[in-house]
Amino acid sequence: MILHLVSLETEESINQYYTIREELSQYAKELEDKEEWIIFTKMDLTNQDYIDRVVSDVDKLEKRVFVISTETGDGVKELRMRLLST
Repeated sequence: MILHLVSLETEESINQYYTIREELSQYAKELEDKEEWIIFTKMDLTNQDYIDRVVSDVDKLEKRVFVISTETGDGVKELRMRLLST
């Protein structure tokens, strides 16, 4: 399993995810076959409209997507529970 942590503090969050994916595929092709979870961080630094747009774009990839803030704790408990149940 690969956990991608992508910050929401910029307007380039989606592009950052795709950059990470491209770099991983160039490093080792077998990484492309691993299960991926996308964890968007720093949700407290942006607005809900942007979060909804980013999550909607990524949902098309059929990956597990989480949005968290370590500052406020939002989403962290859910992510932790899902990780423990895997």
